[in-house]
Amino acid sequence: VLKLNCEGAEYEILYNASDHILEKIERITMEYHANEHKRQKADELVNYLCRHNFEVVEYTDYIDHDCGFLSVKRTKDRNQ
Repeated sequence: VLKLNCEGAEYEILYNASDHILEKIERITMEYHANEHKRQKADELVNYLCRHNFEVVEYTDYIDHDCGFLSVKRTKDRNQ
């Protein structure tokens, strides 16, 4: 399980993680932040995670706040 609550650094952490590291993760629970284009950045993050064989369990975008919440899990079929 990877828990992220790092005040905006979540993008850099995940986008720079190697495939080898990401493959070891079964679940991610995280808060995401963005001051500008928050929904776009969050959607890009969701798409990135889906491309790395995760599925979104919960996607909460806190309206009028600079943060939201994602809960994702590894897909059962790692070859998707």
